[in-house]
Amino acid sequence: MKISIAMATYNGARFLREQLDSIATQTLLPYELVICDDGSTDATLDIAEQFAKEVSFPVRIYKNDKNLGYADNFLKAASLCEGDWIAFCDQDDVWLPHKLATVSRQFRDGVLLVLHSAELVDAALNPSGKRWPDLKKDLVVEPLQNRPWWTPAGFTQCVSAELMRNYSWQLRPHDFNYPEKLQAHDQWTYFLANSLGRITYIKESLALYRRHENAVTGSYNSSFGDRLKGAKAAGTNHYMMLSRIAGEYVATISKFENQDETFLIPQAAANYYKWLSDRLVLRSKLHADADLLGRLSVFLLLCRSGAYGSSMGKGLGIKALLKDFVALI
Repeated sequence: MKISIAMATYNGARFLREQLDSIATQTLLPYELVICDDGSTDATLDIAEQFAKEVSFPVRIYKNDKNLGYADNFLKAASLCEGDWIAFCDQDDVWLPHKLATVSRQFRDGVLLVLHSAELVDAALNPSGKRWPDLKKDLVVEPLQNRPWWTPAGFTQCVSAELMRNYSWQLRPHDFNYPEKLQAHDQWTYFLANSLGRITYIKESLALYRRHENAVTGSYNSSFGDRLKGAKAAGTNHYMMLSRIAGEYVATISKFENQDETFLIPQAAANYYKWLSDRLVLRSKLHADADLLGRLSVFLLLCRSGAYGSSMGKGLGIKALLKDFVALI
């Protein structure tokens, strides 16, 4: 199976060469590297063009006419890839030499996305002792059994190219982390893979995830207390937002139903997101209702409907159950 690498660049000269060199030293070389540059004004393109002259695999470089933003830039790069699988690549990380070889061993029938752990490091690649994502074990998860509200970082993903070719990324829903924007590239691929097929998780760290002052994504150093505080703060508006986006998932699925595609989106996916949207509406009402009997009625309705099943799948999870129970008091 041919693995293409889709890289999005923007003023990444500071760290780009280290990332490119880690691609060149892979024990399984990529089929190609596709770079889409979003209007860099530093030496990014010079570094990429020099690298292209030095390696044995094709490197295709595209310069965007206008700034697309990182999500659309990644998706454009993926759309230009010609391999069977596509590995997203940031401009400032470092891949361990066996990353592509390890990922490639997970390509099998029904698997549409492969994810792996990564080590968090600082700008100088000094280890932090933390991992993100920190996957606890190797496993293969069936469709619609993954956490719905999670975004595994793009650089940890290797996705079947059929998803990129058969489903238009211009039709993607809004991002639940940034509801004013459309889904990030990695949230889109995760949503599609979870709806359509299996996802494979690799617990081994296969990359160094560099965190520095110019990184696009946020900090991963929040404490348990910070996360608990954020969970407590989530209320009616948050759950209504998630319900709205779950509804968008249903609408997105319906847009593909009449297209001639390799993958047929099962009705089960539409039913799943409709179920999720309805439970989130109820949850928003529970946290909005000032009347104890009203809150209790909604809570019991959620319990009877199976809303608090495992969060690795259809349910909202035990943490949601505990939070909603506390809201009754």
